[in-house]
Amino acid sequence: MESPEPSLFAQAGASADMTRSTEEDSLVDGPLISADVLQSAMRREFQSVPTTCPAGALSLMHILYVVLSMCVGIMCVLKFGQEEVCLRILGSVQGDSVIVFGKVFLWVLMLLLTVWVHHHHSRVRSRGYLRFYRQTQRLKQLPLIIHSTGNVLLLLLQALRLPQNIHTCVLLSILGAEFLVAVPCLLYYTGFWRQTVHERQQH
Repeated sequence: MESPEPSLFAQAGASADMTRSTEEDSLVDGPLISADVLQSAMRREFQSVPTTCPAGALSLMHILYVVLSMCVGIMCVLKFGQEEVCLRILGSVQGDSVIVFGKVFLWVLMLLLTVWVHHHHSRVRSRGYLRFYRQTQRLKQLPLIIHSTGNVLLLLLQALRLPQNIHTCVLLSILGAEFLVAVPCLLYYTGFWRQTVHERQQH
């Protein structure tokens, strides 16, 4: 006498095949995600880095600082006919001291910007944008290195004890050279990041 177990197993296998086929048909027949919806979702996933506005603002502050330092150095330190105005604005504070204090304040802002940029670039790297992280790895530190080098030169200048006119001319030359190198780096970083965002939104 034959056992009914093979027929039961056969029926169970046939039922499982029919269930699997029905599930696969439902997956195939279901609504597909359109290319526009998928592309828009990918664009929403890309998040911009909030570092371009602080970099641009710091560039403007650097420009303003250099212009004011030139005015203070020429009119108040070299004393080209504006002694009364300088005394009324600065009081008993010397003009070169004001320039140095402003330089230190600008360096602190640059340090804070570098820390801020490093934090957000680390988040960019964790999200998988390794190409952008590698391309800007050295660029983000370059302005701080330039400002730090300028501070070292200012300290050396203070230690040399040069005559007042030569001291002021060398001081303004250091600030001008630092400005010509640091500001283009910040502007290049801002433009590069905006171009990267534009390319990601186009693809």
